[in-house]
Amino acid sequence: MAIWQFNIEFFPINGLTAELGNIPVKIPDNYLPDFVDYHTHLDDYTDPRTNFWKNHYRDDFSGLIHELTYKLPEVEWLISSTDVFSWGHENTNDLTLSFKDDNQVESFGCRIDLREIDESFIDLILELCNRNKYLISDRQGNLRTANRLELGKLIANSNPANFVADPEKFLNDFENGKRKPK
Repeated sequence: MAIWQFNIEFFPINGLTAELGNIPVKIPDNYLPDFVDYHTHLDDYTDPRTNFWKNHYRDDFSGLIHELTYKLPEVEWLISSTDVFSWGHENTNDLTLSFKDDNQVESFGCRIDLREIDESFIDLILELCNRNKYLISDRQGNLRTANRLELGKLIANSNPANFVADPEKFLNDFENGKRKPK
C-alpha cells in the first residue's frame, strides 16, 4: 500500500450484528489485527474480522465479480488467482475481494488514491456498499455508513490525507514520533 492510499474495509451489517450483537461505532479491539511482527508467520495468522463474513460465500459474489470485472480492469498479477480478485490500479484506486479455502469471504475492501480523488470510483464503492448493506471501516476499526460525509470523516485525519496535504511535514512528524503508523 502506498502512503497516499487510504484503506477501507467493507463489512456486512448482518455479519457484524450476528457476531457482535449490535453495530458499534468502532470494532472492538480484540477483533482488530495487531501489526504483524517479524516473529509471526503469516500462514498461521487469521484475521478475527473474517468472523463478520460468516455465511458469505463465493457463490454469492459471482454477479458482483462479473460486474466489477466489466467496470474496472483486473489487477494484472492476480488475474490467474482463484481466491483473490482485484480490480483497478495498484498505485491509485483498487478493490480487492479474497476468499478462504472453504470459499467463505476472507476480506473485501478498497484503497483510494488521495492525491487525486476519482469521483467515479468513490461513487462505485459507495453504491456497492449501500446496495449490499456493507458498512465501511478504516484501519483503526471506526465503522461508518457508506456515504460521502462519513467517508470524508474517516479520511480527514488519516496518515494518507496528512501525507498528501504536506509530505515534508508528515515525514518530519513521523521521524520525530509525532505521527504513528495507522
